[in-house]
Amino acid sequence: MAGKPKFKVLSIAGGGIRGIIPAIVLCEIEKRAKNRAAKLFDLIAGTSTGGILALGITKPHPGKPEPEFSAKDLVNLYENEGESIFPGSLFNELRGWICTKYGCAGIERVLNKYFQDTYLSKSITDVFITSYETETRKPFFFDSKKAKKDIEYDFFMKDVARSTSAAPTYFSPAYIKTASTLGHYTLLDGGLYANNPAMCAYVEALKRFPENDMDITLVSLGTGIMHHTLFYDKIKSYGKLGWARLIMDVVSDGINETVDYQLKKILPENFYSFQVNLSDASESMDDASVNNIQKLKVMAQELIYKEDKKLDSLIDILNS
Repeated sequence: MAGKPKFKVLSIAGGGIRGIIPAIVLCEIEKRAKNRAAKLFDLIAGTSTGGILALGITKPHPGKPEPEFSAKDLVNLYENEGESIFPGSLFNELRGWICTKYGCAGIERVLNKYFQDTYLSKSITDVFITSYETETRKPFFFDSKKAKKDIEYDFFMKDVARSTSAAPTYFSPAYIKTASTLGHYTLLDGGLYANNPAMCAYVEALKRFPENDMDITLVSLGTGIMHHTLFYDKIKSYGKLGWARLIMDVVSDGINETVDYQLKKILPENFYSFQVNLSDASESMDDASVNNIQKLKVMAQELIYKEDKKLDSLIDILNS
């Protein structure tokens, strides 16, 4: 590996309101590196809330070739807009059993506020965002590199963000058009198959350099591992209703752990994973209460303290 140019990749997992955890870790990375995240990485991948973060840190400032938002700005998004996206009410809890739990007005207002009419092709750094297309029944990837070359692959950032976070049962699918307005897509949350997009990001890095002539460093930011034990006596008789809300969490955990295992084997020296156990905060992706957000912030700070040396090692690589 010695002598090869470095290619630095950031991957941010899905997890709804728990996205405040990787946002805070990104704040620490920006502070220690004395630079914006978009300037530290060559490729940034994200799923769901991680996709919103990836787009947020790479959105250009109007009229300037610089990122408009810092990681701290995106922490503020969770703190100030979380309850607009996930309004807590008994009505929403009941409605979630017969249709989508939330309307789309809240999340679409927030995404429009932050991204306005900025196109994916304008991203400061290469961005790779996961989603799922319902008509073809296939994964759908938003790729800013392709968007820069072909208008048929270009979309509004706000539409990309809406698509990657269209979690079934929580929000309705996203129906979006390309920049040319000729193509249209019906899209769901990328977390259905790639809640941890780190392996997707790694494959994209390899595709860019098929001769394996790059030294790839991959940073994976998680949104927390569920700790709630599923005891046999409790779940043995679960039917559709019992598993309805639980199955997404189980799938998400399995994907996260599998991808981490694979990349630790593939990149034993160059894979930096930052993850927390959700011991105190709510495991729910939509608990945007002030109390829960505060708990998530505390857990993120504890992670930073615990991984202090790993962060210092990472910063040396990012600044090299």
